[in-house]
Amino acid sequence: MPAFYIYCYSKGDRMNLYRTFFLPLMLLVVAALSIGCAVNQAPAPSSLSGDYRPAGREQFKLVEIPSELAKYGYNHFCTTIRLHECFNEKTISANDGSGLKGYFLSSTPIKEGDGGVAVYPVMLSNGRKMYFISDHSKGGHYGKGTYIEPLFVEKFSQYPIYEGASTMVIGRAYGSAKEKFKLSTGEEVSAETLNAISMVADRFSNPEVADLLVGSDDIRIETDRVEGITYVKPFYYSNKSSYQIHLAYTDNHHFFRVKLKYYGSDWIFANSITVSANDFRWRSGPLPFKRDHYAEVWEWVDVPLDAHYVSISERLSNSDFAVIRFHGKSYYSDLELTDREQENLILMLKLKNLIEAQ
Repeated sequence: MPAFYIYCYSKGDRMNLYRTFFLPLMLLVVAALSIGCAVNQAPAPSSLSGDYRPAGREQFKLVEIPSELAKYGYNHFCTTIRLHECFNEKTISANDGSGLKGYFLSSTPIKEGDGGVAVYPVMLSNGRKMYFISDHSKGGHYGKGTYIEPLFVEKFSQYPIYEGASTMVIGRAYGSAKEKFKLSTGEEVSAETLNAISMVADRFSNPEVADLLVGSDDIRIETDRVEGITYVKPFYYSNKSSYQIHLAYTDNHHFFRVKLKYYGSDWIFANSITVSANDFRWRSGPLPFKRDHYAEVWEWVDVPLDAHYVSISERLSNSDFAVIRFHGKSYYSDLELTDREQENLILMLKLKNLIEAQ
């Protein structure tokens, strides 16, 4: 019998059998166990995976998320194509994402939804493949809230914001739902605003007008297409009393005016004003205030910016204490100008000088 013959082997034969059969088998088992331990103890992927091969495809980088939004992470990136699940562990945290690079695996989306939403597969420089959600209504790949910027160097020919202006457009800006450009002043401005400013400068054939207007974040340019009137005016709060200069023009005429508005919870039936600017005091005669109300009330008057109101506006814009008092029959209300309101008065007075000094 086979078993009998094994037991009858000599000591030398048994050693040969151990060396040729059992020892190799034991080494094979140990090697297998060692491989398993090495797999379980493998380090995390390096910051630059061997799988990261852009090969000419569109690359991007993840930029820092504003601190107040950091808790949401880079939620345009997702591990699943089910977009409603793109949060928490299925996206990239602010700490893990900042500084990563990536590239689009496909130039066409693998899924599209309503309103311009599209999903693209991407590869990140940490070796992780994910899905990127692009929303055309918010600016597309590099639009609002994506917090990515392209890595390619764009060929951009610089040009002035208006022919003869000193401010130059030097490149495109990203992270906005609307097309924006970088200026030589370090500011960013929308293409829509640039077009509107160029329109004003063209109307008055003055490149300095473009340089002046583009330097203010507060300026609003609006056209009433029915009346054919364009208005240039600083931003103001509709639910606050105000003293504001504005420009209005048509193809043939232009005029500057001052609008004074009282806004409050109670009627005062304003009929005149007092201006106090440091040591200067002036009280107007009767003014034709108009009135309206909804939940609150507002009373306003619109007067030409003549030489007298230019002088008043200059005093208000350069005073440490600048107050307009709205007088009613029995009550009054005070408006103290803020630094921002004073700066806007200065800007509009400069605009008047530029336009009317020609």
